[in-house]
Amino acid sequence: MREKKLMEGQVFYILATILLVAGIIFAVVCDFFHLEFPVSAPCLLNNQFHLYCPGCGGTRAMFALMRFDILDSVRSNPIFLYLVMLFLYYYIGTTLAVWNHGRKIYFHPGMWMIWVGAVLLCYTLLVRNILAVQFGIDYLNDVAPYWG
Repeated sequence: MREKKLMEGQVFYILATILLVAGIIFAVVCDFFHLEFPVSAPCLLNNQFHLYCPGCGGTRAMFALMRFDILDSVRSNPIFLYLVMLFLYYYIGTTLAVWNHGRKIYFHPGMWMIWVGAVLLCYTLLVRNILAVQFGIDYLNDVAPYWG
């Protein structure tokens, strides 16, 4: 009996499916039990220098997105929504390829994805800190009190 080799990308698709199902279960459990708790690790940049790192606000963005509050999610950390959109782009495209007569599974990131990610990274690292330190505009209210 000859074993079939896994198609290229099939392992990633299976892992993505597991991640998607786990995320949906997590969202349903959190909504059912009204859970909203801090699950983030301490941030060295925030604790020592009172500045935002690119990941600051990610947990808040996740919980806001689970409530379908897209504006609050983007305000908390736009990188999280961007990563969710990239995941959905990959997952939906791959699912359509599989349903379309078992075509090969692939995902080729375009340059636009890299540029959008770089812009969001600069925004979360530079612009949020400049707004908070120089102008006192801190919509997360985490660092401006230290600089004001």
